[in-house]
Amino acid sequence: MRDLHDLRLTYGPEKMKPPIMRSSPLRRFPFFTTADPAYAQSIFAEFGVTHYDVVNPLEYEYQSNVVSLQNMDLYHGGCTSGVRTKFSAVDFVRQRITLRGVGRSTFGRTSTDLSVGRWSAMVPGGESGTFDFEAGYEEALMVVDDKVLRSKLGALIDTPVDRVIFTPSDDVRSPGLARYRRLLTLLMSEIEVSGTQAPGPVINEIAEALLVSFLHGQTHNFSKRLAAPERSPSRAHQRLAEDYIAERWNMPLSIEELAKITNVSARSIFRSFKDTHGCSPFQYVKRLRLQHARAMLLEHDPDVGVINIALKCGFQSLGHFANSYRNEFGELPSQTARR
Repeated sequence: MRDLHDLRLTYGPEKMKPPIMRSSPLRRFPFFTTADPAYAQSIFAEFGVTHYDVVNPLEYEYQSNVVSLQNMDLYHGGCTSGVRTKFSAVDFVRQRITLRGVGRSTFGRTSTDLSVGRWSAMVPGGESGTFDFEAGYEEALMVVDDKVLRSKLGALIDTPVDRVIFTPSDDVRSPGLARYRRLLTLLMSEIEVSGTQAPGPVINEIAEALLVSFLHGQTHNFSKRLAAPERSPSRAHQRLAEDYIAERWNMPLSIEELAKITNVSARSIFRSFKDTHGCSPFQYVKRLRLQHARAMLLEHDPDVGVINIALKCGFQSLGHFANSYRNEFGELPSQTARR
């Protein structure tokens, strides 16, 4: 994918009015803001947009925020004018969530009307098409390299994946896609609170869970394999995963690491953790971090505050840490520290 750091914090030549987006979950990560359609087109050309036709240039204002994580880019943008675009085939996958307004996404034989109540068609890598929206449109967008998805999927099913062929769906009733939307909202919120381009383990693992939910929620040529019953691995395999997580509790955990260390599919490890611990490996390591945080709080070192302990344990959002801690132990971190 195009390195967004090369283009970050660039601005159009026009003086802007107040922010045009009603909500801005990534407002700490401004990408570009402009009232000049030609300037916007020059930026979007870097990402495969070949045609950018603004319906009403006199009313045009565009605002966007972008954050780059290890395996994906997250984007939030809005525009005051209708725009008609064409894009060429690129090697990354795009999944839109319409937050306000209406539009239409087309590639190949797939054409989907966009609105708040519907999913946009996911655009696979290697597909060209069009994306049109009316004035006042606002969206959240995940962009992920096709090879990242192939790596994650291969680890889940313990099979090398050369190509993922998607059959896009806009079914809002899909549990996988509904979970994807919840995780995307959580991820963007946590990134905004942390205010950093170097997210910690918790944020990275929410991103990992987001990709897993995306692969489960979308229909593709490996969907039946993902949905098929998975045998739990041996206790020895699970123990390898538990020991690995325990040794690296304060470091990010990835699907590929679990598959490599256990030599079985990550999906079978997920099944084993669910059967044994009632949670996923990501939830399991989160519990370990909370247990370490509790031990630190009970030591009650006056030189180490709650915020520092949260950071040491991988939580960059104090609110997320406090809520997770209370859900796990029935009290706030500050209450434990006062003992």
